[in-house]
Order: sequence, then structure tokens, then C-alpha cells
Amino acid sequence: MLRADQGWRRSSRCDTNACVEVAATAAGGAALRDSADPASPELDFGPHQWRSFLRGISQGQLTGR
Repeated sequence: MLRADQGWRRSSRCDTNACVEVAATAAGGAALRDSADPASPELDFGPHQWRSFLRGISQGQLTGR
């Protein structure tokens, strides 16, 4: 688990406190959390899972539609 002072970031387009925050993990993956509730459980993704997710976004495979 990451602590809040370990580089949590959110989109610059987030103008509310209801966004997803992301932080890099020591293993090369990423952790996600709800910015509205920083104490809530985090979702942790390994390096392969995170790269696959980012690749899917960049290739338009995850449009949310």
C-alpha cells in the first residue's frame, strides 16, 4: 500500500474531489484510489497489467461506450 505522500496524482481536468488518483508502485505498476476517500482501499496493478491498460486506452479499445 502507498502512503498519500508517495506521488498520488489526478488529472488536471479534475475540477471536483470525485476523481481517480494514480501513483507509481515500486514494482513498476500503478495503484489507483478514490480522491474523495483517500483512506479507502487501493487497487494495485502489476507492471504488465498497467502497460496493457495504457495500451488499450491509447489504441481506443477502452472508450467507455
